Amino acid sequence: MAKAQSIDEYLANFEHPLFDAITEVRDIVAAHSPEIVEQVKWNAPTFSYRDEYLLTIHVKALDKVMLIFHNAVTPQVTSPILEGDYADGRRMAFFIDLDDVRAHREQLDDVLAQLIRLLDT
Repeated sequence: MAKAQSIDEYLANFEHPLFDAITEVRDIVAAHSPEIVEQVKWNAPTFSYRDEYLLTIHVKALDKVMLIFHNAVTPQVTSPILEGDYADGRRMAFFIDLDDVRAHREQLDDVLAQLIRLLDT
């Protein structure tokens, strides 16, 4: 796939069995701040806040929506939806479908709010 010029272009040509859940995650993330920027990075939708990476949607997994939170402050975030304890600070969140994203929206909102607060300090 040629490098997309924008996330909208990337998603317009994107086929995934959980596309609706990915779109929902995208909307949830974007709603947190007008300073959140979307881009295609690592051939996946990636979100930054004030030039700090927040998360990437790992789109190669076809049976779930996998979010990779890869900011250095992520280990300070507490949430039951975050999994993993990687040396580089990464944490993951997994959703099986759109209903699962919606069922855990409050927790995802909380993770994003915590990250933004940490980055603002």
